[in-house]
Amino acid sequence: MVRKRLIHFDNAPIGHAHVLRHIQTALQTTDIERAGQEKPPSGHLPLSAADAEAYLLPYAVASVLFGALSIVFGLSLIRLQDGMGELSRVAGILEIIVGCLLVTVVLFFVSYVIMIPAVVMEILILYRGYEYLSKADVAAPTCAS
Repeated sequence: MVRKRLIHFDNAPIGHAHVLRHIQTALQTTDIERAGQEKPPSGHLPLSAADAEAYLLPYAVASVLFGALSIVFGLSLIRLQDGMGELSRVAGILEIIVGCLLVTVVLFFVSYVIMIPAVVMEILILYRGYEYLSKADVAAPTCAS
């Protein structure tokens, strides 16, 4: 049995009508709320194991998207090998492996294990690039005329 408390807000000012509607929905009591389970706000997906299927498609799309971007990033790291050395090639290969595992969607959990050394190597590449640019700035003095 559903019990509702009605608030009449037909004559309320426009700004107050919105607030009164929220109060009315908060005061509505249903059987689900009496059982101790809160009803989720409209537009939100509930976080329960029974409703896990609603999350499969968004997570699968995100996994494929991040996997494709990781593959492209890995290819660009391999192309950077001439300027940055062997570390760039190894980081690129690891990033491509991470991307392929994410694209499969089923093996996403393995990709997080491989992602750790890949990110560490990418940080080292960034540091090496910073050192290279710092040396280039010191070697080229500016003219103060």
